[in-house]
Amino acid sequence: MHSSEVNRLHKILDDGGIKLGGVVSDINGVSAREMVAGLIEGVGISQLLNMAPGRVKLKHEDLQASLDGDLSERHLFVLKHLHAHIDTLEHELAELDAYILAGMKPYQWAHRLLQTMPGIGQIAGALILIEIGE
Repeated sequence: MHSSEVNRLHKILDDGGIKLGGVVSDINGVSAREMVAGLIEGVGISQLLNMAPGRVKLKHEDLQASLDGDLSERHLFVLKHLHAHIDTLEHELAELDAYILAGMKPYQWAHRLLQTMPGIGQIAGALILIEIGE
């Protein structure tokens, strides 16, 4: 659901002529999210450009062009709600992850061992142990 909402946000931005996804590496990254929040609040392009991190600042002209769109009231309404929903989903996912990881305490040895395998992180290791059971 989180990925779908991020994709919807990206689509609404594109529809409004904001091509931020072509300049930043992650449309849901910290700086991109700040810029989207700024767009929703009506912040000017010069202030939005100041929100860009080091690498993206080097693409100053590209970034400025990508932010120069025409967001209607409808776009802003939908963006505001998508942005808030993404925040809520991320908060809920963080709570679930914390709960799952707290449940791994009795199985720490197995959890750590699973994470030595390439591609298996904390959550993936926990989910494998949950699937296997005791």
